[in-house]
Amino acid sequence: MAADPQTPLEPTLRASFLSEMYGTTGDRERNRKWGRNALKLKEIEARTLAKRLPPKIHSFNPETPERNVIAYSL
Repeated sequence: MAADPQTPLEPTLRASFLSEMYGTTGDRERNRKWGRNALKLKEIEARTLAKRLPPKIHSFNPETPERNVIAYSL
């Protein structure tokens, strides 16, 4: 199913899966091909994520208590 171009798997997951599958079966040529493809796709994703804008941080304002939320986790 993953080798089918019409697979519903996301391209990075598909490439990673195929690389691992071929590595497990001992097909080093296909393992290398899909492994490199997966790394290229992951690099593109990382660059895209790195370009995100930083979150807006609002300072405490006693005039707008609905925006003055303090959250924490245990």
